[in-house]
Amino acid sequence: MCLCCVGCSSEPSPADEPHHPLSGLALVGSRAALSFAFAFLRRAWRSGEDADLCTEVLVESLEALQSLPEATLFHGVSSVWLDVVERTCKFLRTVVQG
Repeated sequence: MCLCCVGCSSEPSPADEPHHPLSGLALVGSRAALSFAFAFLRRAWRSGEDADLCTEVLVESLEALQSLPEATLFHGVSSVWLDVVERTCKFLRTVVQG
């Protein structure tokens, strides 16, 4: 489990039900977008190219998360959001650990 998600307790919405079409589409879309973004960022970091873009993405992400009210990440959150946070945590760990 991702450290970002420890202590999560949220009530799933109807769209979070495993067989709900919107939940499935959101999961597929978020995974595709994350895979593309992470592959691009990983390649850019390893090659040393586009360092400014990598820095900008990280700074903007940090600022966006810092601007959220406390506990927003875990209040009534969908399973798709939890998947995004977990995949992002895993990606960032692999980047930091090399």
